[in-house]
Amino acid sequence: MTVPHPPRPVRLAALAAVAGLALGGCSAFSPQTTTNVTYAPSDGVQGEIGQVAVRNLLVLTAEEGASAELIGSLFNDSGEDVSVVIDVENGAANETIDLAAGESVMIGPEADEQVSMESLDITPGLTAEVTFVGADGNLNLAAPVLDGSLPEYAPLVSEED
Repeated sequence: MTVPHPPRPVRLAALAAVAGLALGGCSAFSPQTTTNVTYAPSDGVQGEIGQVAVRNLLVLTAEEGASAELIGSLFNDSGEDVSVVIDVENGAANETIDLAAGESVMIGPEADEQVSMESLDITPGLTAEVTFVGADGNLNLAAPVLDGSLPEYAPLVSEED
């Protein structure tokens, strides 16, 4: 006596379902590899100099050779007051920002602190070297140079050059 088998499409569907369950179960036993990945969730770059965190750092300018502004944030996670020197593109700007213990400071044309450059000879779309110097050493970041083509930055870019 012959035992009838299910039609071929039904067997293939059942096999595919079993394979899907088996392969899908792999993720239940594998560690998530992206948990400890550090990335900048916005347009700028980030880094740390000791216990001072630099976040969302970028440069805004209308065009190469025009005035420019540094945009970003500094967070002092230490229990002590600190001073950080910011040097943009070998002296295009050089400012010192003092941070109290636990303080955060916004940098930008309409923020707590301003780091302005009369002219920056870098084309938007490239990067500007920004160096932070503190008691715990130096931090060099390649900050993106953006213009006002993104709507969120348009009001911050000076067109009067």
